[in-house]
Amino acid sequence: AGWRWLPSPSVNAQNSGSSLINTQLVSYSTPYDPCMNPLLVKSSAVINITTATTTLLVGQSTGKTVYPCNISLTAVATSPTVEFEYGTKVSTACDTGATALTGTFAPTTGSMMKFTEPGTQFVVPASKGLCIVTGGTGTIGFNGFINYVQQ
Repeated sequence: AGWRWLPSPSVNAQNSGSSLINTQLVSYSTPYDPCMNPLLVKSSAVINITTATTTLLVGQSTGKTVYPCNISLTAVATSPTVEFEYGTKVSTACDTGATALTGTFAPTTGSMMKFTEPGTQFVVPASKGLCIVTGGTGTIGFNGFINYVQQ
């Protein structure tokens, strides 16, 4: 819900001949996207992965949801693969309740993947962490960043 000032349909007739319009504060509801809110501070994390593994990008926080806003990633490997998932960390990244947020991407080595459409890219449920699952053979490198809101 938000707030904005709207003119009231009533006119103040008390003011000798001039028409003063009263205003009132009214509420309205709009779909809410934290990534599009300029008043919210975005956090960021560096992606720098050199093995085929599951890596925690954004740690879990009790009661807080993660909204990834922008992700930029370069993949270097023989047949690189990347997938995003959420889960909780007991001993290793997303080792409990791991659930895929995306399918498995198979970019061309050296190519850049960008998730930069305006707004939230996908939503990580409350109290869960965001992980990236990387794969490939040979020399492996996944480098980039993620901007997100966690609230």
